[in-house]
Amino acid sequence: MTRARDPKTLQDLTRDHLIAAARAWDPNVQISDFENNVERTVTIDERSLPTKPIVALAHEIAGLGTLSNALMSGEAARRRLTALDFSVSPPIPRKRAAAEQVRGTRHLQTEPKSAAQGARAQPLAHARARQELACDHVVAAALACANLPLAPKPDTYDVWLDGKPYPFWPLYRAAMKLSRGVVRKSRGPLRGSQPEHRTIRKLGFDVLPHGIRPVRKVDDAPDKPSPGLITVVSLRDAAVLLQHAPEFAARREGRTVDLWVEGNGPYPVKAMCLLAWHSLGLGWHENWIKGGPASQTNAHLQRLPGIELLPKDEAPDSDGGRVRAIVEDLQEIEQSNLSETTRKQLVDARLGQGRYRRELEEHWGAACAVTGVRQREALRASHIVPWKGSDNRTRLNPHNGLLLVATLDCLFDKWLITFGRDGELLIGPIPLDEQRKLGLDPKTMRLRTDGDLHLTSERLAFLERHRGKFLELHGWKDRFQNA
Repeated sequence: MTRARDPKTLQDLTRDHLIAAARAWDPNVQISDFENNVERTVTIDERSLPTKPIVALAHEIAGLGTLSNALMSGEAARRRLTALDFSVSPPIPRKRAAAEQVRGTRHLQTEPKSAAQGARAQPLAHARARQELACDHVVAAALACANLPLAPKPDTYDVWLDGKPYPFWPLYRAAMKLSRGVVRKSRGPLRGSQPEHRTIRKLGFDVLPHGIRPVRKVDDAPDKPSPGLITVVSLRDAAVLLQHAPEFAARREGRTVDLWVEGNGPYPVKAMCLLAWHSLGLGWHENWIKGGPASQTNAHLQRLPGIELLPKDEAPDSDGGRVRAIVEDLQEIEQSNLSETTRKQLVDARLGQGRYRRELEEHWGAACAVTGVRQREALRASHIVPWKGSDNRTRLNPHNGLLLVATLDCLFDKWLITFGRDGELLIGPIPLDEQRKLGLDPKTMRLRTDGDLHLTSERLAFLERHRGKFLELHGWKDRFQNA
């Protein structure tokens, strides 16, 4: 039979909760609508305390909610205290305070009497004190923490001051003590969505996963991140940053898919997005929600050259998925309602063979559009505007094509090279030593202009579209304004 005013949550209270309540006890603060001058007391930590208020305080510290006289009887409180082996006194004469007790006030510990009490401060008191934290408190706390011995295991997050990282939790506790002496016991390694982190960030300090250094924030950084701002270059930078933050990488490991950057990986998708924005100076947005497989983020990432989202435990193809894409396109052609002749033309065009290739060879004199190489086996019929997203007319248009040696064709297909308005070679973020090994020289290499069909107005228009995508992907729109 359930007893009246005997909440089930009392059974979740432990001795530790009661001891913590005893240390945080302030006789001048009322707990809910309970009176402190009562007939029965309990001895905890060598202190004599009123039974119902101390149980209510322990109940709140345990995160079980606020109790009141309407919810808990004195008998229920004493029964739980006795079950936890605390000594409860017999009834004593009630001594009411001269002044009327304030009723219905939620307990807030505003000024702890000792460091031990402060260490066990109520969550509400901690939240109120956090609002009074100032930059000066954080700076002074950093000076105090600089003399502390290094912890055997680093904190999961650091606060950066003057180019130096400080473990988040020791610094935060020290700053709170300097502000009002109210601190909250550590709940273990803090993640990125905690109010403590937001408090320090609002004061202008960088709070980042351990191992990640701050980056200067751009002046016009948006309040909310946009997946469309992520570039291939920023993902490369993110991959480098992730190597220095193994704990963060492990904590952000995806459940279903991984991100691969130009064959390197696997990387957790959300972590890479956060680090990509960070590398671009767009701030730290760990509370951002990526969304599921059909999200805008996934759609944008899959459009980037050299970037793949694959199910866990799968690796990308050695050719960057090119063969797989061709097979998928050929299947789409075969399943279409087009005439057999049109399907044959599209298949040949997708494979770089048949009529499409013959027309490109006529346009470029059967030689590479850049190097002039004539060895047919080394040449590829390359589309300028990609097959995906094009209509059939564009796919079959020979002006939307270049005859390139295999190396240039691969780089052009992945937007690692493009061509300027006058046909000059523009090279993407390829290291200089790799450029030399590939034989790339922007000073001497350009599209040939020795034929009437080389740089036609149609081909220049298609090249402009390729160039625009190249500049967008690498974030270089301002770098080649006249390209």
